[in-house]
Amino acid sequence: MRRSPSVVALTLCLLLGPAGLRAQPLALLVTGDSHGWLEGAAQAGGGRQGGAGETLEAWRSREGLDTAHPLVLSCGDNYTGPAISTFFQGASVAPAMRAMGYQASALGNHEFDFGVPQLASLTAASGFPYLACNLTRLAASAPDLPVQPFAIVESQGLKVGVLGLTLRDLSHIADAEGWDGTDYAAALRTWAPRARQAGAQVLVVVAHVPYDDLKAVAGQVRDLDIPVFFGGHSHEITQGQADNGAWVVNAGCFWREYARVDLDCDTATGKAVVRDVRLETVQGPPAAAATEAALGLPPWQRKLKAAAGPVLGHTRAGLRLPWQLANFITDTWLKADPKADVALCNLGGIRQDLFPGDIDRFTLLSALPFEDGLVAVTIKGSTLLGFLSPAGKGFWHKQGEIMMPAGLHEKGDAWVLDKTGKAVDPAASYRVLINTYMKAMTPQTKGLPGDLIARNWRDPLAEFLKAHPSSDTKPLEDWVDPRPRAAE
Repeated sequence: MRRSPSVVALTLCLLLGPAGLRAQPLALLVTGDSHGWLEGAAQAGGGRQGGAGETLEAWRSREGLDTAHPLVLSCGDNYTGPAISTFFQGASVAPAMRAMGYQASALGNHEFDFGVPQLASLTAASGFPYLACNLTRLAASAPDLPVQPFAIVESQGLKVGVLGLTLRDLSHIADAEGWDGTDYAAALRTWAPRARQAGAQVLVVVAHVPYDDLKAVAGQVRDLDIPVFFGGHSHEITQGQADNGAWVVNAGCFWREYARVDLDCDTATGKAVVRDVRLETVQGPPAAAATEAALGLPPWQRKLKAAAGPVLGHTRAGLRLPWQLANFITDTWLKADPKADVALCNLGGIRQDLFPGDIDRFTLLSALPFEDGLVAVTIKGSTLLGFLSPAGKGFWHKQGEIMMPAGLHEKGDAWVLDKTGKAVDPAASYRVLINTYMKAMTPQTKGLPGDLIARNWRDPLAEFLKAHPSSDTKPLEDWVDPRPRAAE
């Protein structure tokens, strides 16, 4: 494992208490969206990038986890990802996080992926609370959530008030079962004083909120004396200070990075100063077998292997994001529905590359972990163009999703249909394949009728692999178009 070259270490004068004594130190270890990456991504030469066991070993060797006992927090989205988590609906991850010492997590949008009852089960198994002080119930029928606004955690001789934030547009991007997120600053103004009243000697925020948004919030609540805000959702690896001097830190994703932050806290005044901020990478040899055993991984690994089923195909070099893998996905969709003109896949739904080696159903599950279907909708060309940026200027969906196309490509300043070689006509109608998530979440398609092409969006990939045998001498990548279809 190696230290990130972007490590930031800032040393400030120690804060003195009213009696002139040295302030109480507080160390925190915080991760971003781990998404169930219990096993790190394989690297050339046998190493790994990320992984729960690898992170735990880094904390032990670098951060004194077993002796100093820093406060360990997560910024949410802990489960959906590789098959070892997704297939078991997070049941493999919750006890591993407990063994790693986590004591609280922000509520992420993907915490709803397996339903509220499963979230309640995972919360109990993990042994730590999920936090979001800006939740609001939209419907009286909404189920009770195993979520609380804040937690008081005793760590290193201090009572730490950990306030949680979730996305304010939660219901727009997740099936939150009748719940939504509200304004960040208003919620903190309501709940920070209550955390103080409950005994918190210092406050920190864990948020499933992108860096820029969280930095703005930190500046808006400067009077609450919150020294550090940890963010997530956007998978950013960055840190900086808001206008009031509070630190905002986003610590990456997939257990590939983590943040180490040290505070000096004046227990008499409730004020704290950030003494040190470091962003660290996790990259190096695989975790020891004993470490993986301590996290409870071997039984889940055996269960996964037993359930994997037959090999469907083989890739010698792997299929990489964005274009190689996205083109494979969308091209197989078009083959599943020859009547379709265009296929569009949101890049955010593709969670990892296809790594070199054999491909089975769990390989596909790891790349496309959500249980979406594939539907065909008929839309006007103007609506189709509304999914895309003007030709030559990238391919960003207006709601923030990057849409990866098949059946059309950029040519000059126009989007051209492959079938006809003609530019998309705003007045014409086109048959477009999209996943059921995008259909339901996009205003242009939400109410439209749709033809169900596949009950699961991975099914056309599996059918293609069966119809086009691949091996090390005839690998899958020989069938795949790797070329960009739009400006990046």
